Amino acid sequence: MRFTDTFLEDIRQRLPISEVVGEYVSWDKRKSQPGRGDYWACCPFHGEKTPSFHADDRRGYYHCF
Repeated sequence: MRFTDTFLEDIRQRLPISEVVGEYVSWDKRKSQPGRGDYWACCPFHGEKTPSFHADDRRGYYHCF
């Protein structure tokens, strides 16, 4: 199933990515800066001990380094 770009943009405008991902990870309080929409956590896709998973509310994306 493929979603239209309009639909995806509507979702991004309504809901910050940190809120969705935050249901599955615990944000690192020391590294994250919620006021800037900048969140860090341990990656939910693979096991790790230090936060390398980044979510950016302003841009609406996530990335695991």
